[in-house]
Amino acid sequence: MPIGNYTVAFLDILGFKEAIDHVPLKDLANRYEYVVVQIGDFLNRPFPNEPQDISFFPNHQPGQEWCKRHIFSDSIILFSLDGTSDSCLKLLLYAWKFTQILLGARVPIRGGITYGEMYVSEEQQVFLGKALTKAYLLEKDQYWIGTAIDDSVFTAFPALDKEMKNSLLQDIFLEYDVPMKDDATRKMRTLNWCYNLRVKEGIRSLFPLSKDQEIRAKQENTLKYAEMVFSGNRANSQNQDNLPFMLRIFDVAPGKPLTEHSDDL
Repeated sequence: MPIGNYTVAFLDILGFKEAIDHVPLKDLANRYEYVVVQIGDFLNRPFPNEPQDISFFPNHQPGQEWCKRHIFSDSIILFSLDGTSDSCLKLLLYAWKFTQILLGARVPIRGGITYGEMYVSEEQQVFLGKALTKAYLLEKDQYWIGTAIDDSVFTAFPALDKEMKNSLLQDIFLEYDVPMKDDATRKMRTLNWCYNLRVKEGIRSLFPLSKDQEIRAKQENTLKYAEMVFSGNRANSQNQDNLPFMLRIFDVAPGKPLTEHSDDL
């Protein structure tokens, strides 16, 4: 990947230091490798046997990745395959599903997604550029568990912004007043991890409220987002058969959910 413009996501697993301190390393490594590495890698390409007429990307090669993915400790960095709108949307959809899976596994994650100039050397593992720095800073500035998409993405791809306003993508990449660390909010599109997520014990069970006041405040901000999603009927699609496989209902825990769409929270 040469110097060029790319879509970049910086994702950070929250509470990782505490886990290192309190969870046996073998147990943590096994869980991390399974959820973050193996499942994350499985999701990073088209599902087998998906009909072309329901796919967002019918010409995408079956074994090809949606985006490039690099993991270092508690940080996960995603790069689009190139600077096009199609590659941008592929990364966004992968980032959405990946964060949904992580949250469903009770792995809190926060992220920022931007677009801009990057130097990427996969062979030498060198990643430099304004887009990565901006994604990192956007992630750090947020005061919740969630992922926000910077306006640079839609400045670069205004047609993608228009598509999101006129399709089911508006629910998946939902606009929201994202809580920031300076007590302000910024209206940005977000990865709506609640979309087509059903949790047997209810959404609140994914965020057992901490005794630590700072962590608790982030959790409560996250639950406010979930409440807005469900109260606004932005949490599910009625016709699953017409959806690409990646977007279909994801059930957390075996058995029937408490309510049809788990919107009891």
